[in-house]
Amino acid sequence: MHYLYPLLVSGPNDVPGALAYFVYKRSKVEWRNKFVLDHGRQPSPDEEEEFVRILSLPESVASFKQRGEQLATLFANKLLEEKMAALAAEVVQSELATKFTSLESQLASSMTRIEARFDEKKTLGGWLRDIGTSLISGFGLIIILGAAALGYAMLSKMNSSLEEASGVGTPKEQAAAAK
Repeated sequence: MHYLYPLLVSGPNDVPGALAYFVYKRSKVEWRNKFVLDHGRQPSPDEEEEFVRILSLPESVASFKQRGEQLATLFANKLLEEKMAALAAEVVQSELATKFTSLESQLASSMTRIEARFDEKKTLGGWLRDIGTSLISGFGLIIILGAAALGYAMLSKMNSSLEEASGVGTPKEQAAAAK
């Protein structure tokens, strides 16, 4: 009854041939199910033999082989696609791990420097240095603001003197002089 097997499968490693045989068997099961639906009974051995004889024609065998090769190609492509995706994910994971390791070492180095600076500030010398810096900054700011205020006052006085000397006064003074 397995007349098509040797026509479709050439050896134990013939995957496309095995898939072609699978396609043949599926066709046979579908035909049998349709036969039962159409006739309300199982096919007789002669009817089944006729069906197999038709499927044994060279055109049918070639069609089964072609479908088997297509399925094998699809399977191989899908498998290759999955393997490539897994490999790409592994490469990305490896690159990320390398970058995280580098970032971690840079972070640890920065934290060490920050801790050293905090440790310096915890000493009496560090505390006095911070107070001295703050005092110098405060005095510097006071001097700058004082110089700006003094300069503004001197500029205002000089302006007043020039206006008086040139006879130019404020609009209020000019209105009073005109009366």
